[in-house]
Amino acid sequence: MSVNQQDLDPDSTTEVEDVTDAEEELIKECEELWKDMEECQNKLSLVGTETLTESNAQLSLLIMQMKCLTAELSQWQKETPKIIPLNEEVLLTLGKEEFQKLRHDLELVLSTIQSKNEKLKEDLEREQQWLKEQQQLLESLNVLHKELKQQVVTVSESRIFNELKTKMHDIKEYKEKLLITLEKRSRIHCTADNTA
Repeated sequence: MSVNQQDLDPDSTTEVEDVTDAEEELIKECEELWKDMEECQNKLSLVGTETLTESNAQLSLLIMQMKCLTAELSQWQKETPKIIPLNEEVLLTLGKEEFQKLRHDLELVLSTIQSKNEKLKEDLEREQQWLKEQQQLLESLNVLHKELKQQVVTVSESRIFNELKTKMHDIKEYKEKLLITLEKRSRIHCTADNTA
């Protein structure tokens, strides 16, 4: 049935109103049943206020729960559900309402997921920035390490070179002293041979 036919047909509007009225009535009955159940539970909780041992307390609690559930079951058994007329217009209206609720719920889920994605994206960017800074720091430390290593090598090489230079100088001085001493001895020998 099209929308124009709905406007022309007064019975279809009445059926939608009947469904709305039935729905409101059902909600009121549920609320009344809920109030009755709460009253029963309050009465039952007041009945069992005497002091009990732990095992008796658990048993008493289970008995009270069973009584509450039994009372609720009998209350529901007394109720006769009202049947909503199942014509095309009523089903279409109910379907649209359910679709709108589902759409709203899905939009909320989508919004939540999008906000979580945005937060994750921000966290990722922050972590990437931190990683980049750490990599730069590591590169700087590696360069500094290489420079220090070269300085240590240079310092140790220059120290070794200076030590060798000093030893060679000492050896040259010792050699000169030996040569001078040998020259003096050979002169002494030569002079002794000439006099003899």
